[in-house]
Amino acid sequence: MDKKPTKQWIQDQLQSLHTHYSARNMAFNLDDVYYELLFRDQLGLPEEYKEDGVVLPTARDIVDAGTNHVSTVYARFMRPSRGVGKDATDQAEMLRKFDTAMFYRTKMESDISPWRNASKHGCQYGMWCFESLYNPDKLPEEPEQRDGESDMDFQERMDIYNGELYDALPIVVRAVHPQNVYPDPNGEFVIIEESKTLMQAKSEWSNLAIPLTTSGIIQGTGTYHDVTQVTYFDKQYRAIYVNQIPALTAANEDGVIEHDYGHIPYVIGYSGLGSADKSAKPEKQAVGLIRYLRSLLRSESFAYSVYNIILKSHSWPITFVSGPGAAALTTIKMKFGKIYEKPAGVTIEDYVKAPPSDMVMQHMEYTASILAASAAPRSVRGLPEAGVRSGTDRAQIISEARLRYDSILEQMQLTTAKVMSNCTKIAERVVPEDFHIWAKAPDEEIDFRIDRSKIRHHYTTFVEFTPVSPEEEARRHADAMNSVKSGVMSTHTARKRYWSHIDTEAEDIRVEAEKLRNSQPVMEVMAQMVAQELMGEVARLGKIKALQSGQTAQVGVGQPGQAISPQAQGMQGMMAGPGMAQALGAMMRQRQGTYRPAQPGSPEELAAQMAQAGQPSTGGGLRVPGTPIQSPTPYGQVRLR
Repeated sequence: MDKKPTKQWIQDQLQSLHTHYSARNMAFNLDDVYYELLFRDQLGLPEEYKEDGVVLPTARDIVDAGTNHVSTVYARFMRPSRGVGKDATDQAEMLRKFDTAMFYRTKMESDISPWRNASKHGCQYGMWCFESLYNPDKLPEEPEQRDGESDMDFQERMDIYNGELYDALPIVVRAVHPQNVYPDPNGEFVIIEESKTLMQAKSEWSNLAIPLTTSGIIQGTGTYHDVTQVTYFDKQYRAIYVNQIPALTAANEDGVIEHDYGHIPYVIGYSGLGSADKSAKPEKQAVGLIRYLRSLLRSESFAYSVYNIILKSHSWPITFVSGPGAAALTTIKMKFGKIYEKPAGVTIEDYVKAPPSDMVMQHMEYTASILAASAAPRSVRGLPEAGVRSGTDRAQIISEARLRYDSILEQMQLTTAKVMSNCTKIAERVVPEDFHIWAKAPDEEIDFRIDRSKIRHHYTTFVEFTPVSPEEEARRHADAMNSVKSGVMSTHTARKRYWSHIDTEAEDIRVEAEKLRNSQPVMEVMAQMVAQELMGEVARLGKIKALQSGQTAQVGVGQPGQAISPQAQGMQGMMAGPGMAQALGAMMRQRQGTYRPAQPGSPEELAAQMAQAGQPSTGGGLRVPGTPIQSPTPYGQVRLR
């Protein structure tokens, strides 16, 4: 809107929208009546039995079952890369983390998750609305050093401030009740009209010139006095009025001020169960799960109430007494085990009552089956279905029953993507500085600082609410692996699509490093290095034991005519054992299925040479790397070859 609105113009538009959405709000009120089970007076019971009427909780069961299946517990966000360089990848990853953290942190900060409220609004009314605003009150006030305050005390207050600033989330997302939302049919603006207590209004807008006392309310007890707050938003201007009093301090005399959002911070979604017919009536667009089931809900509760009233009235025994002395029987208090004398001529007759008709219960059960088929089948409520025995059949039935909620789930995903896009715009345009954000998602922990300069007008985001069942996750993983094996998809794309929380480039590096570690050439080199280290350690230990036993002969040299100490023989035996040779050889042969002879310099050959050390030969002793060598080198030094 190019022209700045005025207070009078906003009030006129609100009155016009009241008329336009009157039928919609009446339908919402009826939805509330049936969801809260307040329609007992509409069952059609006789006046004397109205108090005995029972309203079955079927309406709540239908709405709550739908809300549970529009599950927003596990959300996956994805930001497309705008480019192929590292900067584009870092930007997309930062914004993906921002979306995930905003989603789960908002859930944690709220009393009830806004997405849970929105899901219930969608199932009950067929409409929901998200509001995303910058709230400067969420940021702590930076302290200033007082006169006479020591630097240590001031630094302590600054540490507290920095800790609170680290935890502060200045962007607030909430679900607005659909009955309070009045969008312009042309999409030019949105007006929110909602009731608040006077104390809430004074807490949010301390500058309001509304006294806490009104006529008939004692000072200090006027917190429950309701006020009406009207919020106006278009793409350029905003205004807030509390009982028609402007609430924004920096606004003009009409209470209107220009904002920096650049968009309308309200996202409205519909269930898709309505019909956008030629009349374009709002009440036909916003349709919940119980909108057209009211007569069936009344019929079911009526049948149960009739059955219950008849059963209750005819359950207690009724006895007639006639004849002379009958009056005396009525004063007798019956006690167990006591014998009473019946006066002569007295007749006792039990009244036989007719039980409630089975047709009443059959009618109720038939009505319940119609309701279940229309809104919430037994399978989606965790109840068994008649004639279903196999697990595959039941899984297919549950899958088909869930389809009735898919339209709500799809619209919830789309509106959530719009909400995160709006939050990104607020972080870039409205929040005055970079800020930290942290959150715990089901599969990752996020704690980082938003660099507003890296956003660069990237507002495109996608979200998917995925089921958390192990079977569904296994199916997704199998689909990803099959796509990679068949060459349809690269591993990089598969990780990005199915495991968006993983750093794909870092994971590619880890996978290649693991392949390199497990490759045969690397394992052969590592095996030789391990064998050399082991034999050097064996020689060192043998020398130590020889010195401890008082022997000065060189250990493990095996010169002809020289005796080998028992300790050295034990060490050589340990290296010559089949277990050591097999362990060293297994590191090379774990990926080979055929026999291979020992290679020169291999661990097997070194182990064999150790086994032959000290035996008579023509070639002298075995020179093992890392062992002492007979030379003029001073005692205690080791020369490597």
